Amino acid sequence: MRITAAALTFLLPALAFAAEHGGGHGEAHHEISWYHLGGQFFTFFVFVIGLVAVAKKPIQKFFVSRHEAVKIAVEEAQRAKLDAEAKARHYEEKIKDIDAEMKKLAASMQTSAAAEKQRLLQDAEETARRIAKDAESIIATELEKAQNELKKETVEMALKLAEEILRREIKGDDQKRLVAEFTEILSGTLKQKAA
Repeated sequence: MRITAAALTFLLPALAFAAEHGGGHGEAHHEISWYHLGGQFFTFFVFVIGLVAVAKKPIQKFFVSRHEAVKIAVEEAQRAKLDAEAKARHYEEKIKDIDAEMKKLAASMQTSAAAEKQRLLQDAEETARRIAKDAESIIATELEKAQNELKKETVEMALKLAEEILRREIKGDDQKRLVAEFTEILSGTLKQKAA
């Protein structure tokens, strides 16, 4: 129907022009031959009907495919719009939640830092206790060594002093006998303590 209207729109002025000039025979003929004009219209309509019959399916397929393509494009655009709106809502929610997440993260980091600080303090206290215990053990050992060394030196000095006194006071055979007995007694005592 549209094709017919379009064809009439283009052909009617041409027909009117041809009729006005008498069909191009050179005569000044101003009358319209309705019979001749009717035949031309009939021929034109037969042409249009034939054209429609031949081109109907391809034209219909074209418009149907064009309609489907536009429909699909509109559906895809609607889906894309819905997806974009969903993503926008999702990101808006994330932006709203980011402050809460940052606060949670900060609290978690503070808790972790406090726990790590407490663990480090406990490790340091344990290390200090162990060092103090080791130091006490070393001090006790060194003190015992020093006491034993001092006793040994005291005994040795006492022996030397006693020996000198005995040499001065006792003469002769008594001196030799007493020094030997005393030396044996002290040597035995020292050997027992050293063992």
